Amino acid sequence: MKLLSFLFVCLLVSCSTAKYTSNFKAKKKHLNELIVLKPIVNVVTKTRDETTEALSLSKNIANNIEKIALKLLSSKYKITQSTIHDFDQGALQDLCLKIDADKSKELNNYSTHAVFDALKVELKGKYAALLLMDAKINPAFEPHYQLKTSLATDFYVVNKNIKPQTILRLLVIDLEEEKVVFHQKIVTKNYDPRVNSEVEQITRIILKRLYYK
Repeated sequence: MKLLSFLFVCLLVSCSTAKYTSNFKAKKKHLNELIVLKPIVNVVTKTRDETTEALSLSKNIANNIEKIALKLLSSKYKITQSTIHDFDQGALQDLCLKIDADKSKELNNYSTHAVFDALKVELKGKYAALLLMDAKINPAFEPHYQLKTSLATDFYVVNKNIKPQTILRLLVIDLEEEKVVFHQKIVTKNYDPRVNSEVEQITRIILKRLYYK
């Protein structure tokens, strides 16, 4: 049953291989304390003529992801909740792109100094977890519009402009050494960020590596 569930999840999402630094994978087994940073969520609504930032939706999703992460991880770690969110998002995007382009099996000294310069001073702890979501939705179509339409009419038309596009990342940062020690990314068009239960599902999927030491 577990194998079938795993295969089903693989059909719904594309997961990048989880990457660790050379020594963090072993250290994670003995990790007891973790700082959970405020998630960063950027959702845009995209139609044929216009692209707009969905600020209210992004804020609600960030709050939802944070609640899920805190509830799940608090059963495994002593959690410190951080409200710091004054990050250099341009530098953060560049950092993620560099990690994506790196085909090596391990993380290779990706510095977070330019992104999280204030964290080392303001947070007392060794490791911090950060969840990032970027998503695009078409506001003209409700969640899973194509599926609902096909069930009602027995006629299915694939339109790539209807389905949402969601990228969810998990970074673990070594605050003392100022570098990324863990990274994983999920890319999917089958989980809609407007649906709370689906945000919870995808968040739980990406947190598995931290939950199961």
